[in-house]
Amino acid sequence: MESGNTNEKNNSIYHFDLGCKLTDIMSGSALVLFCDDQFVGSSCRADNHITRVYVLPAFQGKGCGSYIMRQLEDEIAKSYNEAVLDASLPAVRLYEKLGYATVKHKKLVVENDAVLVYEVMKKELHDRNNRKEGGTSL
Repeated sequence: MESGNTNEKNNSIYHFDLGCKLTDIMSGSALVLFCDDQFVGSSCRADNHITRVYVLPAFQGKGCGSYIMRQLEDEIAKSYNEAVLDASLPAVRLYEKLGYATVKHKKLVVENDAVLVYEVMKKELHDRNNRKEGGTSL
């Protein structure tokens, strides 16, 4: 698998509403993951806040989300000691397996009075700066 934060692939792949814009990718605040030239997933961050992680359903459960998270955490650890994210309830288990802990439960009322329930989660990254040099692999 390859990941990158530049647009070396077909621009049409970024037309999907995955929470990341082409400008995010070009600025380095987003990561796009490909496998054999096929789009697999993407992520966005703002400083140490992971704002989106998306993996195509066909690639879920195969380690792609964990790989994306490791890449994000490595980037965040260059400037921050912790990563923060807002997790949907179905995603909480994955983030807990990756070392995140819930620090707050939140609710957001959206249109039609629907209520979005999510967890604010954090992970300490200070040990990352002491790791051996080298890439992470899936």
